[in-house]
Amino acid sequence: KRAGEVLGALEELHPRREKVEEVFAVLNELGTTGGGNGDVDGVEPLDRIQIVNMMKDMDGDFNHVNEVQSLLAMAKEENITNSDGSPLNSRDINRLLLALRYNGFESGIYLHFSMFNHDEDPNCIKFRPSPEEGIET
Repeated sequence: KRAGEVLGALEELHPRREKVEEVFAVLNELGTTGGGNGDVDGVEPLDRIQIVNMMKDMDGDFNHVNEVQSLLAMAKEENITNSDGSPLNSRDINRLLLALRYNGFESGIYLHFSMFNHDEDPNCIKFRPSPEEGIET
């Protein structure tokens, strides 16, 4: 039950589940995977970068794909579903991982702070400077 509550809360974080489904519906309608950096009518450039390209990179990692399959098997075994009761799929897992990446801080995830800080059009991007750039982390 607790896992379902966590998934429900994560559905509200960027990228929202509805937005991801909307972007991929447009790509399916156009008959494209949306890869690359070129514009596709109906898909915003930021959505291409933060959703389409990131998920494509994730799906290109063999270890990641295997881990997602393990998570899906565990979710099915434990009857963990999306908030609407639909079974989780690999896109849901990837979206949840992106939500954690985009809304997580070293000290945790702050659901209300995240909603205050940005929406579907974030006003900032989180990064960690590297020592090569002359900035200590």
